[in-house]
Amino acid sequence: MNTWLGSVRNRLQLARTRAQLLNLTEEQLRDVGLTREQAWQEASTPPWRGAPGIAGASRKNAKAAVHAVNAGPAIDAM
Repeated sequence: MNTWLGSVRNRLQLARTRAQLLNLTEEQLRDVGLTREQAWQEASTPPWRGAPGIAGASRKNAKAAVHAVNAGPAIDAM
């Protein structure tokens, strides 16, 4: 039972994470090495499809993109 519940939680988190990619600005996407098309592709992937697998981008880039969303807007230092 715990394994099943954990799997459901992971899939829900994955869906939320993928949706967050759509909130990134063009600059943030560029910073993590993703295109808008790749973000849309990943966000439209159903949660039962497993872990992030953005074509042409590493898993590290996908995690960096999610971190950028969670960190909020960047503040430019003057």
